[in-house]
Amino acid sequence: MEVMDDVIVANTPHYLLVIDQDNGKLLKQKHFADRETIGQIKYYNGFYYYLCSDNNLYKIDQDLKDETVVAKNIKYQTERAIDDTYIELY
Repeated sequence: MEVMDDVIVANTPHYLLVIDQDNGKLLKQKHFADRETIGQIKYYNGFYYYLCSDNNLYKIDQDLKDETVVAKNIKYQTERAIDDTYIELY
């Protein structure tokens, strides 16, 4: 989950959600029918970054419309399992 200005951006296995921080109203959503998000979503430089179960790292714009593959074949399954997966951007 990322908190930015007046919105909260959260991910579930099949959705990215943009929620109004003041009233909890759902503002935008992106549905993933063919894959699941893994780990945490990260905001950086105008884009949301997230890893998916298809082993690819994606970025999407703030409108949740323009999605791009950033890196392919990411090995996210670690010895401690996928619940410890996170993204750090520099």
